[in-house]
Amino acid sequence: MLYIVLSFNFIIPIIDIENTIKRIKNKKEANNSILNKVKKVRIEKLNSREKRLINRDLTRSPKKQNKRLLFENNLSISKRILQRFLKEKDYSINVSTKKRLLNAKKLKLEIPTLKIIKK
Repeated sequence: MLYIVLSFNFIIPIIDIENTIKRIKNKKEANNSILNKVKKVRIEKLNSREKRLINRDLTRSPKKQNKRLLFENNLSISKRILQRFLKEKDYSINVSTKKRLLNAKKLKLEIPTLKIIKK
């Protein structure tokens, strides 16, 4: 067995050095192969024609439910796929806020400075 003497107390076998070099080379090759791999991308289940259909339908009548959109355009996709597409196109849902019921008595208690005008 061959040894390399680096200093008085430091003796290394040549096999260890060769193994270290092999390990470093393998590590670099593994890193390069990982970098060259193509990342997995979500499979598009909507083609361009279906996307145009949905866009046209929503521009004509924007107050449509997802289920109705799928039914009227004969799309065989899930609601979740449709929601993901709408999110990509920056469509948003307008949620109406519920208004409080105010009668004359409650109004006087809440805002004493406000005048009530009868028509």
